[in-house]
Amino acid sequence: MGPRRRTRHHQQVRNHLCQAVQAVVDKRDTIACEDLSALMPSAPYRHRDTTRRLNGWVKGVMADTLTSISQRRGSALALVNPACTSQIDSRTGLLQGRRRGDRFYCSDGFVPDADTKAACNIPARLYDDGIALYMPYRDVRALLAERTRTAVGTARPGLELRGLATPSPSTESEVPRTHKV
Repeated sequence: MGPRRRTRHHQQVRNHLCQAVQAVVDKRDTIACEDLSALMPSAPYRHRDTTRRLNGWVKGVMADTLTSISQRRGSALALVNPACTSQIDSRTGLLQGRRRGDRFYCSDGFVPDADTKAACNIPARLYDDGIALYMPYRDVRALLAERTRTAVGTARPGLELRGLATPSPSTESEVPRTHKV
């Protein structure tokens, strides 16, 4: 991509982000968003330099835009921990269901968009006292698995991470009976 084309593309992206942020700031006094400072893992088909540049530029522009417009308009910007926001069922707040690509398959058969689910979970995360902003991913996952286990009686296999969650029942008689939907 040539320098003129790249500059024009950057201006279009920044313009689009500014319009989106201003529309949100017009509606709310407090804006909750995921902390965008962490690096995202690389896609398998991209070179690591390309991923680094994309991560740095797009997330940087987005963070700068959110900060500057919210300060100018007098609204508060609150950052939340992004761990597992797209893997939680926003209707229950529990790790029920599974994300595959752009879809979230709920335990009751409902299949919404995963990013929409994450957007619903971000404001809820703002008021969650158990999950701090810089809490490690594994600790967040273990806490959510424990909440799911407490609320439902059991959680799907694989949620126990490094022994942080309670062990699964050892015998069949200890396993609670569940209904398949």
